[in-house]
Amino acid sequence: LLMQGDMNLNVDCTVTMRRGNDLYACGHRFLMAGPVEFPFSPSRVMTVVPSLASSFKLDSPSAPVGSIRQDRFGAIYGVVGEKAPTIPVNVHVSSTLNRREDYHFDMVDQDSLTPLLLNLAIVNSISATERMTGPATISMKGNVKLSSGDSIDLEDIISSQMNAPAMAGLSASAPLNYLMASGFPDLKIDSIDLSISSTDENQSATIEQAWSTKSEVQPGDKIEVTAVLRTPWGESVVEKIPVEIPESVRDKMLSLVVGSGATINMLENRLAPLGSSPRDLHQLVRALNRMRRNNRLYALLMAPQSSFEMQ
Repeated sequence: LLMQGDMNLNVDCTVTMRRGNDLYACGHRFLMAGPVEFPFSPSRVMTVVPSLASSFKLDSPSAPVGSIRQDRFGAIYGVVGEKAPTIPVNVHVSSTLNRREDYHFDMVDQDSLTPLLLNLAIVNSISATERMTGPATISMKGNVKLSSGDSIDLEDIISSQMNAPAMAGLSASAPLNYLMASGFPDLKIDSIDLSISSTDENQSATIEQAWSTKSEVQPGDKIEVTAVLRTPWGESVVEKIPVEIPESVRDKMLSLVVGSGATINMLENRLAPLGSSPRDLHQLVRALNRMRRNNRLYALLMAPQSSFEMQ
């Protein structure tokens, strides 16, 4: 049982052997993930769909009765009577038509599957409440609560002519993917909560011009960056960003990049990947919470540093 509740996703196969509470099934791997903790349940086959290409069964699972412990090449192995840990997820969607729907489900806790399942859940929650095609702006806010007491803030605004729900799902699952790929042994997710609101118009803006009050600066100087944005309906919006030149700067050439949160995140991640530097879970959480939001304009000051590349 990969996902249970208002959304259900399960993988079915036949029991090969049961010896006491030990159970072997499938006769092949599922993901070849090795040690896992997935809940499993008995399932009733409703009908068989015959096909010359690939026949399959339609079935209906019941309540969980045990936990899958191993996913290996020759079979999956589980224990009847054990309870597998799951992550409770709450998604609240407010649509353009003044509808509000609440979705509650539990999903498995597994490094590679959990971010994918969250992405899938968000896209399906939006599609069940709101249209999937055409211009849309999706506002998302929520958090991932950890057993350590830390919390990762999820906040973003996605605006696009098409595929906005898919982009929203990716925006929420990307920080979770960084988190679960970290490999920290003390990582445990208590819950995930998300509030999503959608409007049926594209509210994205493009940068037409950007300039600073000075082109030559000294350490400690304070300058102001001005950017002119153009909205889809033709309006010009002026944004001003104060920038302070650090006292420690000794370089003769500085670069100033003005862009959206997504652009600055992509640039910083290319220069220094987020998952490569944190030394512990608390440091990683702080780094994830510092990620730029897509509804703001940022100015990033960069100084070239001597480096070398090894092949």
